Amino acid sequence: MFQRLILIALALALSPAALAEEAELVPCLDCHQVSTRLGEVPLIEGQHAAYLKAQLERFRERHRESFPMDALARGLSDKGVARKVAVISSRPWVSWPKVEAEDGELLKRGQAVVEHFSCAACHGPAFLGGDVIPRLAGQRPGYIEQQFIAIEAGRRYHPPTAIGASLALVEKADYRAVALWLSRLP
Repeated sequence: MFQRLILIALALALSPAALAEEAELVPCLDCHQVSTRLGEVPLIEGQHAAYLKAQLERFRERHRESFPMDALARGLSDKGVARKVAVISSRPWVSWPKVEAEDGELLKRGQAVVEHFSCAACHGPAFLGGDVIPRLAGQRPGYIEQQFIAIEAGRRYHPPTAIGASLALVEKADYRAVALWLSRLP
């Protein structure tokens, strides 16, 4: 709702082309923003363009399924993908707010698991990713947990080329710890 009010205000200041571009993003940003209450939906504003492009193409080509993204992306043209990716990736990243009480032991466990599996080797020392490697620092913990579950179930591969660390070795009990630790990184 707030997003739509912003669009109306922007209509007075933006060109018709810029306004159309913003309007095209309303369905994306209705779900993929910090203020949404959907805990398994990833934050995407400011995510790497190459990663966003690869994911939209995977959804479109049915190589990755996650309701409703697979259906929404199905009709996107290459130009549509490029437009969305260009705008979304150029926006500033807004980290997930620390809304849960700190559990020092759980956070230490998450950090230990991440270090044990050398996740920083691909995602970078600050977990900011790059190119087709996603930023994990400040991502929603619920989304990260859901990706562990999807990988475990064979609905998603890590990484998509399957040449990185095997997440099958991560204990289910550690999913939440890793997700919380990553979500708290700046």
